[in-house]
Amino acid sequence: SLRAEERTGRLEVQLSGHASRTGWLLVHLTVAALGALLVGLAGALAFGASAAQALAEPDWVPRTLVATAAYAPAVLLFLGLAALLIGVAPRLWAAVWAVFAIAAFIGWMGPGLDMPDWLVDNSPFLAAGRAVFADGVRTEGAAVLGGLAALLLAAGVLGFRRRDVPTL
Repeated sequence: SLRAEERTGRLEVQLSGHASRTGWLLVHLTVAALGALLVGLAGALAFGASAAQALAEPDWVPRTLVATAAYAPAVLLFLGLAALLIGVAPRLWAAVWAVFAIAAFIGWMGPGLDMPDWLVDNSPFLAAGRAVFADGVRTEGAAVLGGLAALLLAAGVLGFRRRDVPTL
């Protein structure tokens, strides 16, 4: 919706009021982040509860929640990339979907296609570990993704504050 607000001319009207550029963008990014994380949480709870019930092993709920939390930095990384593109090159914002598709392909299909380990292990989807349930979370991978996400988000907000908003 960020790009749609700008294309339709509503962004200029919204920013002419009391809303600051930074505040406007951060509200939209926060809603997107919380929405994605809540969907992941709901899915983890549903899967963990059903697995715990079916297998009579109650530890599936916390294990599933931890495994889902391990992917939060990857979600925020793609949100950060989208924020950067909105802030710096808004016409290219849809490229984040291409990057997402490539990363997903490498992360999930790479091992089966015998892609190099260094490539597969550095996919955002596997940076927290290949077997999070069995081996636990690779905290260094999650930390690197979280740091990159923070840098991309900050650069996106800074870029958005500095660029012109086109008028219709």
